[in-house]
Amino acid sequence: MVARGRGAVVLVTSGAAWAGGATLAAYGATKAFDLILAESLWAEWRTRGVDVLGLVLGKTDTPSMRRAFDAEGKPYGELADPDEVEAAALDHLADGPTWIYGSDTPTGGSPFGALSRRDAVLAMSRGASAHGDDA
Repeated sequence: MVARGRGAVVLVTSGAAWAGGATLAAYGATKAFDLILAESLWAEWRTRGVDVLGLVLGKTDTPSMRRAFDAEGKPYGELADPDEVEAAALDHLADGPTWIYGSDTPTGGSPFGALSRRDAVLAMSRGASAHGDDA
């Protein structure tokens, strides 16, 4: 793509990239890697004709998400529609490096705002408290 001077890459990441949390060690670490990789590639390739977007998702209606909620006996709640997520990614390819789907400030900072890192980790861990892993 760089040699051709055109192309696009979308790396799908997650809100789990912003802060660690109980039961999220491997998942959150891989999503943080994806986010940093997208931002770095964007910085390297943005003037070379290649769009790179780190697409940060929250709860999205996927078979995997439904299996996870079903296993816990939890209601699905509000889930993003995968078709709408895909359309947003394509619409915002040139708005990289990061697009936070569903956010009021999709190119802004952490969805945790002014929370300290500690408080963000505790917030991410709240879902694990049902398993006795409360911090």
